[in-house]
Order: sequence, then C-alpha cells, then structure tokens
Amino acid sequence: FEKEVLTFEDGSIVFCTSSGTYLFIEHLNGEVMELDKDDDSLIQYCALNEACFLDSLLYILELESIKLQGEFPSNWQEVLANLYAKAIEASGGNKYKRFLKQFFEE
Repeated sequence: FEKEVLTFEDGSIVFCTSSGTYLFIEHLNGEVMELDKDDDSLIQYCALNEACFLDSLLYILELESIKLQGEFPSNWQEVLANLYAKAIEASGGNKYKRFLKQFFEE
C-alpha cells in the first residue's frame, strides 16, 4: 500500500503526530524533535537521532510493563530513577531529559 510521508519544506520528516504536536527527524543532523502543530514552534528536543530515540523507548516500555503488571517493587522510586537515567543516556544525554521526564513522572 502507499502511504503519504509528511515532510517539511526543509526536508525534515514527520514520523508521529498527535492532536497538537509533530515528532520529526531534522534533516540536517537527524535529531528528533517535537514541534507545535499550530505555530510550528519547537517544543522540545527528544533524542540525538532516530536510533537513540528508539533505544530510549525501550526503557519507557520497560516502565510501562512494570506498571501494567501492577506489582511495584519495594524500591520503586529507585527503579523509576534508574530507568529514567538509562533512557536519558540512551537518548543522547541531558539535552533530552525534559522530553523523557513526562513518561517517568508519577
């Protein structure tokens, strides 16, 4: 099947949309960013590149798996902090922690 790929004039590729934002891969350096749909302003940086973005998602999925099982370990805060730190590292560093924080907040 054919699927239309949404791109910006500069060649950046949108790979995810929500009600108010785009996630896109910047064409010059491959950085993953979140953009406001209404005014095209940058909301936040998400990951160094698409591979780092996918790597960081693995820690989010691990977190969601624990939540779905509903059996939180006694050291839950430590586990949460550890997964968050690993996601930050996987994403490419502290520049991307603001984006990731939303997934690790209780």
